Amino acid sequence: METVDGVQRSAIVNVSPANCINNRLTKLLHYLARACPEEGWSKFLKAGAPRWERIAFGGHSQGGVAAAMLAKLHLVARVMLFSTLGDVVGPMAAHWLSTHATPSDRYYGLAVAQRCMVALLSAADQQPGPAQRTSGSIRR
Repeated sequence: METVDGVQRSAIVNVSPANCINNRLTKLLHYLARACPEEGWSKFLKAGAPRWERIAFGGHSQGGVAAAMLAKLHLVARVMLFSTLGDVVGPMAAHWLSTHATPSDRYYGLAVAQRCMVALLSAADQQPGPAQRTSGSIRR
């Protein structure tokens, strides 16, 4: 969480509010909206804050963990996880994965069977709605 919002929670992680994902993303969107107005970056801001529902996030490995955390906290357009580490307890996905602001049908992931991500993708199997599994990935 500290990497997302910059609130000090642990001695292990040290991310200041200025360097957290929320602040860096907001500053980047403001810069792009000013520097490249013809590209339409302002549509990703509302009242100076990110319009989460218009933004798609993706990440590889630990970056996928950050993307998944943003999608847990905010309703986002889409989440793409590539060989992302999953939060697991034994063979099952961690309990916090069962509640998130972004609906399960907006999550997409690719993983090899030997990685922890399979547990996260398996948790998606437990969500309502059809899913298609192909070589360890799930598509809704």
